[in-house]
Amino acid sequence: MLVQPWRDIDAHTAVDVAIVTASGGRTVHLAQLVVAPAARGRQVGDLLLQRVCASAAALGFETITLLVDAENTPARRLYGRWGFREASAFVVGRLVPAA
Repeated sequence: MLVQPWRDIDAHTAVDVAIVTASGGRTVHLAQLVVAPAARGRQVGDLLLQRVCASAAALGFETITLLVDAENTPARRLYGRWGFREASAFVVGRLVPAA
């Protein structure tokens, strides 16, 4: 599910995009939510997240997951406003090139 980008005033510049995938059962995963730097601070992220959640709910999904970096404070604030909470830890491994 790709949420249609919102166009800025000039109708040519996309200021946001979201990529959402079904991850099994009634759960979707928000793989990417991006707001152009020039559009930040204008509640574009809130509007986009609202569209994502409404679109997913309309398709019958009940839960949404996402990953956010511990240091991405603006994104964490956004998701917190929408009631998201930490539910599990993400496990990371280092890839070593084959010899």
